[in-house]
Order: sequence, then structure tokens, then C-alpha cells
Amino acid sequence: MRLLTACVVAVALTTTTAKKKKRRLKVDARTEQQRLCDACMGLAEYARTAVNVAIKKDAIKVDWPAVLEEGCAAPECSTLLKGVSTAIAEELHMLVEDGDTIDARVLPDLLCAPASVTGACRDYDPPDATPRTKLVVALHNERTVDEKTQGSIEVHIVAPSDMDKDCAPSENIRNETKRLALTNVRTLQADEEQLFVLSIHALSPTLPTRRAKPLGAPCGAGADLNVDLLEDRWAVYWVRNPPPSKVKLPGGIFRPLVLGRIDGRDARDMLPNGHPFHGEL
Repeated sequence: MRLLTACVVAVALTTTTAKKKKRRLKVDARTEQQRLCDACMGLAEYARTAVNVAIKKDAIKVDWPAVLEEGCAAPECSTLLKGVSTAIAEELHMLVEDGDTIDARVLPDLLCAPASVTGACRDYDPPDATPRTKLVVALHNERTVDEKTQGSIEVHIVAPSDMDKDCAPSENIRNETKRLALTNVRTLQADEEQLFVLSIHALSPTLPTRRAKPLGAPCGAGADLNVDLLEDRWAVYWVRNPPPSKVKLPGGIFRPLVLGRIDGRDARDMLPNGHPFHGEL
């Protein structure tokens, strides 16, 4: 009898728990139109990847109706693609035949905008198709270990708009902990090498400057490194103390560090085999 009671209680608890869980399910607050738009934008992003892969591998044969089915699995997709799936598949095939890689804006404009083949997005917010330019270089700290800084340096990424100022905004922060916590400031110990990966989001990219200076040094003690987007990608640069001099400089004037490129080095040398950067030219 006790066993039977225990079973009944267990079943009752399980049922109650299931009911509670059912109540916690989130209700989709989107309207039908919003769901159609979201499904279309998801399909556009999926199809863009498929198109660009097909362009890259020009011998590949793509089943475009299957791509549409895989890229749009939401319940709204049957409504979205009704009567237009063949036209969309043909358009994707033509994009591949054109041979030009498409950006994030092309397919949403073609498939989802108010005047597009589906008209799914009445309140259309097109994706940002501004290209991102990536530059990767490395700095190797070859400073001699000294008593004050132990040979450490700090490197500031200075925006082009701040180059006409005596100090970059990050250099004006005197509190070392706060300054070194900034995303545009790095520290390198003596004999340390680091990669600097910059992603510039602009149609006509202007590269920022890397300013290397002894740890805690004031403005004027740094050396600026300006690199070329094409010529200096994957370059490695050394950072050294200035050559010794018997000339005593007036107060407030400092001899900046010295920078130079290491011939025959590639910044990817420090990365493990199989790293994505190794596949880039």
C-alpha cells in the first residue's frame, strides 16, 4: 500500500513539474509579418554563403532548390517561397555565373526588401555592407631590461584624427591600471612578441598608428609605426632603445624608441599549424 502511495505521489509530482515547465515556455511576440521578414533575412544570409562558396569553387554544381529548403526551415518558409522559389533559385544560379563575390546587402535587397520578389520585410533595415579590412603585424620588444621598467613597453593604437595632438587620448590617462586596461593599449615585456590584428570598417580605410613607448613614459618618448596595407601585412618589427648619446637633452624632451622591420620574418610564424591565418595570402 505504501509503495502504491509513493507511486501515486511520484506521478503527481511529475505531472505538476511538467505543467510548470509548460507554463514557462516563451510566447513568440513577433507578428506574422516580422516572422516572415526574419525567415527571409536568415535565408538571404544562408544563400549568400552558398553563392560565394560556389563562386570560389567554380567547378561545383549546386542544387539551388535544396539550398532554399535547407536555408529556410521555419514554418513561415512555405508562405515565403510560395510561387517564387524557382525564380529565386534561377537568380542564385545567375549570381554564381556572374562570378563576383556578393556582399551582405545583395540578397536581402533582392529577396526581402519591400520591392523584392517576396516583399517580406515592410520595415526593411538593410545589413551594413561596408567592407572590413584586416591588417596583421607583429611587434617584438628587444629593449634592454632596465631597473625602472624591466624593459617593458606600452603600445597605443592612435586614430588618424588624433595624430595632430601632442598626446593621444589614451596617453593622457595617468593611472597606469586604467590606461593599460584600455582596448587600444597593449604591454609587451622584454623579449616578447605579439600580434596586432586590426579590422577597419570603412570603404576607404585609413590605418591607425601604433605608438610604442617605455612603460609609463610621457608623451614624446614614443615611436610611431605607420604601415602600408598591402606591403606590410604580416610584417614583424623590432622595438629597441635609442642609441646611447652623451648629449644631454633639455627637460621634457625624450629620445624616442627605435623601430625597424625584421627581414625574412612572417608574423604567422608564431601561430600553430592549422591556424586560419596561415591560409591567408
